[in-house]
Amino acid sequence: MRGSRTAPPVNPFQPGNQHALKHGGYARRLLLKDEVIEDARALTLEDELFRLRANNLVAAENIGRWITLLEDAEEDEARKILMENISAAEKAMMRNTVRIESIVGTLATVNKIFADTDYRIAATDKVSLEADRLRRDAGIDDGNGERDLNDFYSDIQTNPESGS
Repeated sequence: MRGSRTAPPVNPFQPGNQHALKHGGYARRLLLKDEVIEDARALTLEDELFRLRANNLVAAENIGRWITLLEDAEEDEARKILMENISAAEKAMMRNTVRIESIVGTLATVNKIFADTDYRIAATDKVSLEADRLRRDAGIDDGNGERDLNDFYSDIQTNPESGS
């Protein structure tokens, strides 16, 4: 919370706090309000994707409106201004489209990484259980003195009274 736009925060973070360092880096230079900092933290790539798509739709509407005005414009100066506006909006749409494609690719990659990680964890668990079973079948004591899941499975299979 600030007393004024140029005053330092009233309740600054403790010295050595890395969170304060990250927060203060932009806040001091850009004089951002604390609410802006909090909102920025809450935003996701999906929010940025939504904003870019909305900007493209607004630009497309403006281009359509300017084309209609261009057809009716009689002065060369008015036509020139409209053409510049159309060109600028088209360039902005192209930049936004490139950013949209990049974000969509990033989101797809992140989801694939999560899926790969889950698969590897499951595969590791499976291999660990199989190794435990092989050790037990071979009569090898792993020395940890603990019973693993395969020990319980073998107890259930060999004990006729279990599970009844």
